[in-house]
Amino acid sequence: MAQTRALVLTGGESSRMGRHKPAIEVDGTSLVERVLLAAFAYRPVVVGRPDGVVSAPVIPDTEPGAGPVAGIATGLEHLGAELDDTDRLLVLAADLPLLTAHHLRRLVDAEADCVVTSSNGRLQWLCACWQVGLLRRQLAATPPAGRSVRSLAAGVAPLIVTDTDQVALDVDTPDDLQQLIERDPGESD
Repeated sequence: MAQTRALVLTGGESSRMGRHKPAIEVDGTSLVERVLLAAFAYRPVVVGRPDGVVSAPVIPDTEPGAGPVAGIATGLEHLGAELDDTDRLLVLAADLPLLTAHHLRRLVDAEADCVVTSSNGRLQWLCACWQVGLLRRQLAATPPAGRSVRSLAAGVAPLIVTDTDQVALDVDTPDDLQQLIERDPGESD
């Protein structure tokens, strides 16, 4: 029976924020821990920096600074024999603190080889679910360093899951963080 695992990426530069985003705490919980909580059912593994991570194993990025596709390749290599080509892998950014288990279940339950969240009219490639065999083939096609996740999906027609609840919004800037802090906590439940 196919399984689903989750990979949470924490290796970004956070240049627009000016500090390591995943470790930023809001109401006593780091942004990355909020993502890990939403992904709990999928036994998440973190790839990148350990700052702010308390509830999941962390794998150091084998190519720090090489971008998210390199982080995905590191995570998939680490999970290796644990995953069959028919299994699924949630690929999540650590700066999506409003994610819910319900939204992730929608991605996992969608019947497609690649499922991507659409948030505010744009594709959120770091809130997606991939069939492992497809992801392995796409990673093998070209070296991962410096590639965008959108380029990883070249030639793939993903199923789009609309983020009607606005839970897949990233926190990239100090203004985004302020909006998160001011947001009514009842909206993200």
